[in-house]
Amino acid sequence: MRLTSLLVVTMLALAGCPGPAPATDAGTDAPVVPHDAATVDSATVDAWSAPDAFASTDVAHCRASAAALAATCPDDGGRHCQAAAYASYCNDGASPVLFAQALDCLTAMSSSSGGCRTFSDPSGAGSCVDGVYASTTNAAVDMAITTINGACTTATQSPTQTEPPLYALTAAQLATFQDCLDAAVDCSAVTACASGFQDPISACFP
Repeated sequence: MRLTSLLVVTMLALAGCPGPAPATDAGTDAPVVPHDAATVDSATVDAWSAPDAFASTDVAHCRASAAALAATCPDDGGRHCQAAAYASYCNDGASPVLFAQALDCLTAMSSSSGGCRTFSDPSGAGSCVDGVYASTTNAAVDMAITTINGACTTATQSPTQTEPPLYALTAAQLATFQDCLDAAVDCSAVTACASGFQDPISACFP
């Protein structure tokens, strides 16, 4: 199944907009190289979480957490690729310490459930992820959620169940996202705005 944007699909499902439901059973999606239909090889996956001599300690720890999540489900198809791709969002200025803790929540649940958990399908890890960000204040995230829920009124979107969590985006990514949201005319247009920052994840699916 081709998911052009997992966050878009998640928003559609949670906000009640038309669209396909995301896959929730582990191992159902085949990974691909970004912008190609070929299988993502191990070198490509490893590159997303490879050590960076110029990365801060917090970013390096965050990338290690993404690698640990991927290691819990080496045969889980697209979700293994997606877990490794979370390392792309480990950036200074985007709360890498909190994102690492959120990834650790998914890892703990993935280890016990036998399949990769994701932020849009956290299973029992949802409350742990919510707890990580419970004390976080981010005006840009709050504004984005207000805009989304204003346009898609049948359900409430959570900033911790998007792909990735909105708290893991940089200020520049959130500003670009908000500009798109402000120009959106309906729920479908709102959800399409997520494609601007979701390439590393959506590239894991054909």
